[in-house]
Amino acid sequence: MEEFLDFMLQFGHLNQQQLDLIAKKGEIINLSTDDYFWEAGKQINYVGFTTKGVLRVYYYNNQGEEITRYFIEEHLLILYGHDIGSNYVPSEYVQAIENCELVVFSKKNWRDISETIVGWEAIVQKIVAKLDRAVNVYHLRRM
Repeated sequence: MEEFLDFMLQFGHLNQQQLDLIAKKGEIINLSTDDYFWEAGKQINYVGFTTKGVLRVYYYNNQGEEITRYFIEEHLLILYGHDIGSNYVPSEYVQAIENCELVVFSKKNWRDISETIVGWEAIVQKIVAKLDRAVNVYHLRRM
């Protein structure tokens, strides 16, 4: 959890009470190689942060070929959409390619944090912008 809190502090100020709330709302999970964090066609219920390991984001095209979009390395936030309250069902898979450890938050707990901590959304938006840049760099490297 400490790694996640340190990561968040890179994007904005949080006081000790806010850090304690975040720590209380999150939990640590482990994924073994080939386990899924998200599966296409199944509703997403968690936001995650990788503390150890690498995950792969992929989908199947209309010819049934498996296409890797990008990799999620350590210290990246795994989010979906702009509305945490939505019942988002992805068309992609997020799968561990090695043993992974993640800090995860249920939709309810993520929403509770967002509604309690002033400025939380601004911090998350900075993280999303960083992730978007990382994905774009990956796509440019593939071309």
